[in-house]
Amino acid sequence: MGRPLLIWRLVAGDIRRRRLQSALLVAMIAATSATLTLSLALRGVTTDPFARTRAATKGPEVSALFEPGFHGTAGTLAQFLALRTSPGVIASSGPYPVARLELSARGSEVRVHGEGRNADAAAVDQPLLTAGHWTAPGAVVIERGFAAALGLHVGDEIRLNGRRFAVSGIALTAGMPTSDPLIWLTRGDLASLTGGGEPLWSALNLKLSDQSGAGAFADAHNGANAAWFLESWQGIRTDDSQTIADERQVLGIGAVLLALIAVAGI
Repeated sequence: MGRPLLIWRLVAGDIRRRRLQSALLVAMIAATSATLTLSLALRGVTTDPFARTRAATKGPEVSALFEPGFHGTAGTLAQFLALRTSPGVIASSGPYPVARLELSARGSEVRVHGEGRNADAAAVDQPLLTAGHWTAPGAVVIERGFAAALGLHVGDEIRLNGRRFAVSGIALTAGMPTSDPLIWLTRGDLASLTGGGEPLWSALNLKLSDQSGAGAFADAHNGANAAWFLESWQGIRTDDSQTIADERQVLGIGAVLLALIAVAGI
């Protein structure tokens, strides 16, 4: 009897005697392989997509949000808008009105940041549509990650502060990540949802002549009691990639644990 045939008969006999253990071992090996593959795939996701999104959306070097009473009270809107003419700033977009809204869809109620934008293309931070079309009266564009989380698609209906809107588009942005999910709607619709008064906040996007100095620029204009907050593109990238990095680490640990369990079961 040849050596390979002998080994095969021994393995087959062992499998017949321990069918359940063998099946569990195969399942563990498959799960370990899938988990490890996903973890390795996410290794490249933490940096490349942000760079591509930033390039495709004319991403800002610095994003700024005027939030009087939220971050602080020092400074006026006029002083905030003067950031557009600061030394080193070569282009900007905004100010865009921003307000918190209550979004209802598919049985979920979520507080979101609504940013008022019309059809005019922005020189800095122009969200990239991945589906549908840009904002129009009675229609909203939803950030892609948030849309995926709620299972929303172009043509779906949502409610903002109790009022019906259609999802006209799904988009990506490399602008400042807000504490709440981000949507875009027309300035007129945003004003009507907030009572027609002054918007609670205002957003600016700045392009610098030296993108490596974005962090220093933001730090120089962020004060302990400032009514605004500036975030550099490096900070935005870190926030954007941290979630994926955490998921990758958990998946990596899970793959190792599954491998150890599989080995122990042999």
